[in-house]
Amino acid sequence: MKLSFIVPYRNRAPHAVQKCLQSLHNQDFDSFEIIFLDYGSDPEISQEMRLFCENLSAVRYFYAETRGWLWCKPHALNLAYAQARGEFLVMVDADMIHPSKFAKKLLKYLHTDKIVHYRCRYLPENYAVDMKNIDYNQINNFILSDEHATGLFVVSRQKMMETGGSNEFYMIWGMEDTDASQRLQNAKLSLQWLDLEETTVLHQWHPVAHQNAILPYNWRYVVRDYGLKYGGEPAKKYYDIPNGLEIRYRPALELVSSESWNKLEQYQLKNPLQSAFLEFEHLFENQEFSNGIYIEYAHSDFENIQSNTGRITSLFNNFLAKTGTGYRLINQDHNLTFITIRDFLYYFILFKRHWIRDYHFDVRKDFLRLLIFSK
Repeated sequence: MKLSFIVPYRNRAPHAVQKCLQSLHNQDFDSFEIIFLDYGSDPEISQEMRLFCENLSAVRYFYAETRGWLWCKPHALNLAYAQARGEFLVMVDADMIHPSKFAKKLLKYLHTDKIVHYRCRYLPENYAVDMKNIDYNQINNFILSDEHATGLFVVSRQKMMETGGSNEFYMIWGMEDTDASQRLQNAKLSLQWLDLEETTVLHQWHPVAHQNAILPYNWRYVVRDYGLKYGGEPAKKYYDIPNGLEIRYRPALELVSSESWNKLEQYQLKNPLQSAFLEFEHLFENQEFSNGIYIEYAHSDFENIQSNTGRITSLFNNFLAKTGTGYRLINQDHNLTFITIRDFLYYFILFKRHWIRDYHFDVRKDFLRLLIFSK
C-alpha cells in the first residue's frame, strides 16, 4: 500500500469531519487507506463517527480510551502510525477537504529522503461547501496558509518511526508539527512544498484552538520555549499503555463513569500557595496517592473569602486577561485562587506525567475536578 492518510480526532463537529473523510475516500487512486484515530471522544460522538466510518471501505477506525486526559495530538498520531500499513504517511487535519486528484498529484513528490509540506485555503465562517460542485475560482481568493503552518505533510513511515514518531511533550495545542518537521530535516530529509497549482486543499472554519478560554495562562509560551530549547531532538514518549487503552486500565475513568469518585479521599490545596504546591508534589513523588485522590473546586469557592485587596486584584487581573497578556498580579492576602489551582494542575500533568498512573481532568471556565493516581 502506498499511502496512509492519518486523521487524529476528538469531539470535533461530526459533519465537518465526515466531509473530510468523504473527500479522502473519493480519491482517484486505489493504493491508500485512511487511519481515523478517535482519541477519547464522548460515547455518543464516537458511536456516530464509528458508524459513519463503517460505510467507507478505505477507512480504518480506531478508538483510544483517553477520556478525561488532556488532548495530546502527538500521542494520537503515534497510535495511528503503529496501525498504518502505507509506505508514506499523509498528515491530515480533521477539518480538511481534499480534492479527488490530491493523491495522484502527490505521487511524483514522494521519496523516502524527502518531507513534503502542503498548504490549504481557509474557508470563512458559515461558508457552505458543496462537495459535488466546489467553486475553486471563488476559493482561490481565500486566505492561504503560510510556511509556518507545518502540520500538513507527507513522509516515509519508516523515516518517521526512525526519528521516534511525534513528541508527546506537546499537549492541548501548539508546536508539535514544527517539532516533527524540524526533526525530520535534522535527519537529512530535504523539505519540499507541494505546488499549489497542482491541487487546492480546503480548511473548514472552526474556532482558533489557542483562544480556548480554559487554556492555562502562558501555555503558548511554555510550548514555544520548550520547542526553542529542545526542538529537533529525539521525540519523547510519555505513555506506556496497552494497545487500545481499555477502560479496565483506567481507574480514574472507571470511577467517573460510575459517578463514584467520592469514594476517594478529597484533597484540598491550602494557602500559602508555594507551600501548598510543594507539599502536593512531595506527596505525589512519594506515591502517597497510589490509591487515588480527587480535587474539586468551583470559581465561587473563592468569591466569599477574598479580602478587599483580593477583590481589587481580581478585577485588575480580569482586565489583564482581556488584553491577552500573560502577566497577572498576585494578592498576598489570598494568592491561592481557582485560576492558580487550575493552572498548577495543568502544568503538573504536563511536567510530572512520569509520576502519574492515571487521571481524569474535568476542567471548565468555573469548575474543575481532577481524579489522579500516582504510580
